[in-house]
Amino acid sequence: MQARACRSRALRCKPSAPRGIKPLVPGVVTFGASHFYISQSDRGGIVFGGDLGGYNSYAQRGNRPVIEDVLEGAMSSGFSPNVHLTCHHGGKPVWDESIAAFVPGKCPPGLSVAGAAAGVYGLSDCLAQGAQKGALTAFWHGERSKGLAFADFQNDVCTKDVVLAHKEGFVSVEHLKRSTTLGMATDQGKLSNLPGLAIMAKQRGKAMAETGVTIFRPPWSPVTLGAFASHHRGVDFRPARLTPTHALAEELGAVFVETGPWLRAAYFPRRDETDWKRTVDREVRTVRNSVGLIDVSIFGKIDLQGSDVGTLLDRVYINMFSTLPAGKARYGVMLREDGFVMDDGTTAQLGENRWVMTTTTAHAAKVRQHLEFCLSRSCGQNSTCAWPPSASNGRRPPSPVAHNGALRDTCVYSVIQSEWPTIRAHLEWRLAKPRENRS
Repeated sequence: MQARACRSRALRCKPSAPRGIKPLVPGVVTFGASHFYISQSDRGGIVFGGDLGGYNSYAQRGNRPVIEDVLEGAMSSGFSPNVHLTCHHGGKPVWDESIAAFVPGKCPPGLSVAGAAAGVYGLSDCLAQGAQKGALTAFWHGERSKGLAFADFQNDVCTKDVVLAHKEGFVSVEHLKRSTTLGMATDQGKLSNLPGLAIMAKQRGKAMAETGVTIFRPPWSPVTLGAFASHHRGVDFRPARLTPTHALAEELGAVFVETGPWLRAAYFPRRDETDWKRTVDREVRTVRNSVGLIDVSIFGKIDLQGSDVGTLLDRVYINMFSTLPAGKARYGVMLREDGFVMDDGTTAQLGENRWVMTTTTAHAAKVRQHLEFCLSRSCGQNSTCAWPPSASNGRRPPSPVAHNGALRDTCVYSVIQSEWPTIRAHLEWRLAKPRENRS
């Protein structure tokens, strides 16, 4: 430790050290800058300590980090102001005996140092000195700078841009803002308005009050994207499309799953079923032994009409559809223009010039666009929301089929005029029956 960085005080009593051992520290040496002291006990031991006023409780003062802080203060020789910037500008540090440290000396013009950098460590003293020197040295831009002096750090507006705007007649603050982009975008004048307006005021020879200020727009402070989204998140991110049997499925306690924009019933659990697998196993057994009905309204349905629909389907599908007779359906795979698979589904011919195509749930609109792209003399209509189909499975036919037992087995599509017990009006039904395996 350097003696010039210390102050010593005489001990009140003479150390009773053993004969032949001389005291190494004949007093209490204190370091004001680091609040550290060192002395020697009566038996020759070296004692050191530090300032404990910054710790709130006695428990904190005895823990290991406090000891490390005291040792760090002793090894660092106390706090020293940062004089590197002033030295870089040619200022020579001077020694301050009161804090035992070097402080900035004479600074070049335009450079002022305040607070801890000038060797003032008290909070109130730092604030007072900073306010005093800040009032004396306040400036809006470096007039004698040879390089670019930025007034707006976000939009890269320089001092010369404001000067040029004044020469071109854009002296109004609103015109200045729009001609130079000063304070635009997300900044909204938070960083750039005062410097830019002060430069314009000086160019016009008027005070800041006469120059005025621009009109700000929100948001003044940053706003998270979640605030803009509001309640449109989670299940409310987009409107859910419901199938015609959605209300019935809710009454039966269905568990729904998102399928594109649709809510589709996944399974129907009962009270005694603790997990989904037991429910699914029961439903599978029921369908295999009896009958099951599934609402497939989520599939895309496209009504195709025209004399050349078969030719159009031959171009969009990889297999032949123009040879499909009326009353029959066929599965097809649709390719993009580059040969990649785009969609698949079944298409049936209802009559001589009318066909109906089914698509996957997510690609209904995309397939319609693709058909219009490939369209020649045919026309199509998206009937996804108009037709609510249902798929029947099991050994027994559903009641609408049993009610119309006169259907021929060879007919795939037929028109049924059926009246449900709960519906008084006659509805048009189209029944698609798969071909039996004769092998």
